[in-house]
Amino acid sequence: MDDFLRVKELDNIFALGDCAVMMSKPLTATAQVAQQQGKYLANVLNKMDDSQETFEGSDNKVLKPFFYRHQGLLAYVGSYKAVSDFGSVKNGGFVSWIIWRSAYLTKLVSWKNKVLVPFDWLKTLIFGRDISKF
Repeated sequence: MDDFLRVKELDNIFALGDCAVMMSKPLTATAQVAQQQGKYLANVLNKMDDSQETFEGSDNKVLKPFFYRHQGLLAYVGSYKAVSDFGSVKNGGFVSWIIWRSAYLTKLVSWKNKVLVPFDWLKTLIFGRDISKF
């Protein structure tokens, strides 16, 4: 696909996520990349809907190319530990775990989940994981 997330040789067909590869700058197949591509594509489709135009041709003045902005990496590794990589700042351990949990909570959509998830974490901390088999 090109810099506008259009499928090669098909001007009004778009692709994103881990099933699509940008020819000019291949990106990793992560949720962070797919989320940014999804927001970009939503804006593109809204502009298409508003103007009732198509985005054909390489000299496009309406559409700006997709630009990926790396926001860092977080990974939970177990036992209240995580690793974090924010460019020049790399860390691991309990502090990274707190950052990972905070980032997790900010990504939850509904208020219901923003309340229930911490209660589930607290319940697991107090009573342990439920590993029973039925």
